[in-house]
Amino acid sequence: MTDKEKLKNGIKESLKNGKYEELFFEDLFHLWKVDGISPEVVLRELRAIEGTEESLLIMDNDEPIPVWFGGSDSTGPDMFLKTGPSATKDATEFNKKNSPLKGLWHKHYYIHQTDFLNENTKNVARKHPFLKNAPPIMQMMARITEGAVTGEWIIFRKDDGINTYLCLAKHNDGDEKIHEKLKRGHR
Repeated sequence: MTDKEKLKNGIKESLKNGKYEELFFEDLFHLWKVDGISPEVVLRELRAIEGTEESLLIMDNDEPIPVWFGGSDSTGPDMFLKTGPSATKDATEFNKKNSPLKGLWHKHYYIHQTDFLNENTKNVARKHPFLKNAPPIMQMMARITEGAVTGEWIIFRKDDGINTYLCLAKHNDGDEKIHEKLKRGHR
């Protein structure tokens, strides 16, 4: 079996009802073979979107799990652990009035690289000032706890309950650049 066939099988197994465009496949194959990043970082998020991934943490009940980082002045927890299938932000629709991507959706996927670590730790410091000087691993634990890890994007559209995965995009590409890529239909 070729690497392309393996990847196509991995995508197929990750999708419930969804489908994908060739551009999405090209981007994912490039991420794997050129950038050296496991396609599993994207496939895990596809399974989360499609509802085929199990929760990151299985609990016997639906009670929120309190987490203390020692920064709260109150006796209550600093935050509650998200127990869903993904540590990244939930999928959101592009809704800026003049965006060429309006109506499409994006879901973050996380790659363990320095720029993502920096962006996530900056976000923690803004939201939780008491963690500003904490070690980066503790700051990342806070992001994971909240299910708010940011990263690159999976771009997709929703049509009558079926997701079509269009491409992968850089977080800082900008809507216009992503739109042009989608119009070209290739990398």
